[in-house]
Amino acid sequence: MGLFANTWAARQHQLDSVFAESIRLVPKLIGGYAASVIDPDRSERLLPAIISEAPQRQHVDENAIGRDFNPALVAARTVASIDAARLGGEWPRVGDRLVAIDRHNQPSFEITAVESDGLARVLLSLVRIDP
Repeated sequence: MGLFANTWAARQHQLDSVFAESIRLVPKLIGGYAASVIDPDRSERLLPAIISEAPQRQHVDENAIGRDFNPALVAARTVASIDAARLGGEWPRVGDRLVAIDRHNQPSFEITAVESDGLARVLLSLVRIDP
């Protein structure tokens, strides 16, 4: 890693102490037509994460003949950012659940994508699954 990356990685605990909230990662097994079940080979973990929900303009590409509507819509993009060092090499997987335990009613999210920011954090794209 370069100097900037090392310095940035060393400051993640400070970033979390200001902006993070507590989450619970629930590992899930996903298979075929069955509902997901808890993965017995991986344990639940409590971690700090920075969860951001930002509106994002999206465009619907399909516009059938005879339809006259605006193909733009606004939807929330929800991303959780976790210090990669806290994960200890065991990253969450697509299909796992994230529960925001500090929030009212503890909303649950399904992880739809897992990627690195290229420096020190793991980014989880989330979809809210609460009724």
